[in-house]
Amino acid sequence: GIAGMGGGIGGMGGGVAAGGNGDGVAFSLAQLQQNPNAEPIDVPTVVLLGLDLVLPLLTEELLTFPKLCHQYFTLLAHMLEAYPRKVVNLHPQTFKTLMRTLEFGVTHLDLEIGAESFAALAGLAAFHHREVGKHGHGAGLGAHNAPGTGDGDTSGGVLSHLMKVSINRLLFEDASAALAEPAADALLPLMLCEQLAFSQVADELLQGLASDTRAHAAVTAALRNLTTGGGLTDRVDRANKRRFRRNVNAFVLDVRAFVWKN
Repeated sequence: GIAGMGGGIGGMGGGVAAGGNGDGVAFSLAQLQQNPNAEPIDVPTVVLLGLDLVLPLLTEELLTFPKLCHQYFTLLAHMLEAYPRKVVNLHPQTFKTLMRTLEFGVTHLDLEIGAESFAALAGLAAFHHREVGKHGHGAGLGAHNAPGTGDGDTSGGVLSHLMKVSINRLLFEDASAALAEPAADALLPLMLCEQLAFSQVADELLQGLASDTRAHAAVTAALRNLTTGGGLTDRVDRANKRRFRRNVNAFVLDVRAFVWKN
């Protein structure tokens, strides 16, 4: 049963290691350890090596096992908060698979999994925002965020896609108010990095309310407060996160009634 998979990601990794690919990885690690000129092997690198093995095997069906699912998204949140650069350096296909699992988590009905997934997305988006601020466009996620990398979105990258999925989760799905604050921490850097995509989301919201003058005016005001209310700035720091959490809580409360009605 589930207890048999209780090792979570590690348990699955052990299964792979028993096969041919695992032997190759073990041999490579042994070589690195014996080479005095090699860099020391650090834990994040080993964890990511394990993820590289496991992710091709990780299906939505496997993620229906609660214990495995919880452990996976807890690990993902930790890795993206603490070691985002190492995650971004993953092979493009592995990174794309990881982003698909992240979307699965953001839309998951389990509140704890949803919160961990938003924490993971917040870590990734904050890293991208910081790197782009320092080094300009092309930094951060780089090619991982190129147009067409978001599933089902040919114009935007993976971050704009995940931003849209996150807003949709808060406004149109049966999301608990408890997810508003974890989602806010992800949405702040996402909206700052993906301003054009956010403008498109706002326009679509308002277009859906074009026939309801009262709703259109209320949602316009809510969008303005979301992006400017409470002295919000373009920084991703503790004080601004607090402001934005308040803004997102108010936005969800104000807007959901209108978009559900229409």
